[in-house]
Amino acid sequence: MCSGKEKAKGRKKKFNRNVLIVCAVIAPFTFGRIIYREQKFKTDYSIDLNNVNAAILVKPHSYASGPEHARITIVQFLDPQCHTCLSMHWTIKRVVSEFPKDIRVLIRYFPFRDEGRVAAALAEEAREIGKFDETLDEILSRQKEWGDGKYTSPALLPGFIAHIGLPSERFLDDKLLVKHKWKIDLDVADARQIGITKAPAVFVNGRMISLSYEALRAAVVGGLE
Repeated sequence: MCSGKEKAKGRKKKFNRNVLIVCAVIAPFTFGRIIYREQKFKTDYSIDLNNVNAAILVKPHSYASGPEHARITIVQFLDPQCHTCLSMHWTIKRVVSEFPKDIRVLIRYFPFRDEGRVAAALAEEAREIGKFDETLDEILSRQKEWGDGKYTSPALLPGFIAHIGLPSERFLDDKLLVKHKWKIDLDVADARQIGITKAPAVFVNGRMISLSYEALRAAVVGGLE
């Protein structure tokens, strides 16, 4: 006859064996779900638009600078209110300064808030009178003054860009956002179709890159080889 200790020991072994069986059954599903979630929400820095639709990335309405037939095309989706977009904007300019004859840059919008839309509309209006680059530079550089956190005031923007030589009355028009809304909406729709979830997103010759000077320069050099 088994003693009480032996019976308890036997029950413990049986319990441990059952736990192991349950874990063996559940584990693949659990880890499978974790891997799926990581893959689903992981930023993909190697989107190949040859497998999507390259026409979605480059649109004729987008502002472009640089040689028309440059070997390298950089497309930047930005939010004028985004701090990382400001950093990446200057990074792109830095790389362009190193290869001015080889790079063409297209600017597209992916604003998160209405304030970003207002800023984008101002840049587009400035574009019509040949002042896009300096206006966008000013808007981005003074983010903390007009669009930092919860204290946003896009109404200040026309004053910030007045020194560039833009007629202030033109930029105080309430219909300005309505006028340029279609461009911003199209950019946002294309970004979502590509799979972009937030700005900035930068593409070099159709491939999405990580957001650093080193990655951008390496992609440009690779495209020129």
